[in-house]
Amino acid sequence: MGACLSNAEVNYVAIKNAPSPITAIDTKFLSTAPRSLNMKHKKWNLTGDYTVNDGLTGTPYFQVSGSFFTMVGRKVLRDGNRVEIAGIKSVPFTFGRREVYIVDEKTKSESFLFTMDVVDSLGSLELSASVIDKVTGETHIVSCRGNQDTWNMVFYIDQSPVAKMRSKWEITGDRYFVDVAAGVDMALIALLCIGIQSTVPAQVP
Repeated sequence: MGACLSNAEVNYVAIKNAPSPITAIDTKFLSTAPRSLNMKHKKWNLTGDYTVNDGLTGTPYFQVSGSFFTMVGRKVLRDGNRVEIAGIKSVPFTFGRREVYIVDEKTKSESFLFTMDVVDSLGSLELSASVIDKVTGETHIVSCRGNQDTWNMVFYIDQSPVAKMRSKWEITGDRYFVDVAAGVDMALIALLCIGIQSTVPAQVP
């Protein structure tokens, strides 16, 4: 894990299309071309729902609901039709650990996908996780480095930069975008953003 990335460093990093598709959740969420996700939502959204839209067209990609104000807090990621994709829950007696799971629609049983660990240290945000590709069975190492104060950060898969979160001030509040390279599972990136936001409640955008 490295030091906090400055805004200039984040701006300098160019995301790269995945050399082969990376599917952590489902192939239907693969970005066939570079995409920009509009992650703008309510302040103090730990108990609120919000929608993740296409940054250019406004098309709804995902919906987020749930709360982390419980002993085992949960957030649920759904697709644009409100079909559940995956959930995130906090691990009791830990601060920055989150478990990601999917729910079988028929049995309602949970299946573990992966764990993410988020560290917030003196304004530096870092994430680490490993995910298994649904298609190839390959294990991918996922990480993120960024700045808590500005919410500018870079997401890496196998040390290659594949997504960037950036903020834009507006009179109605900050707007947050996530630029995702082609060939990357957008649901995975959305889940990572939710996990990071949930561990820093005082600064949640």
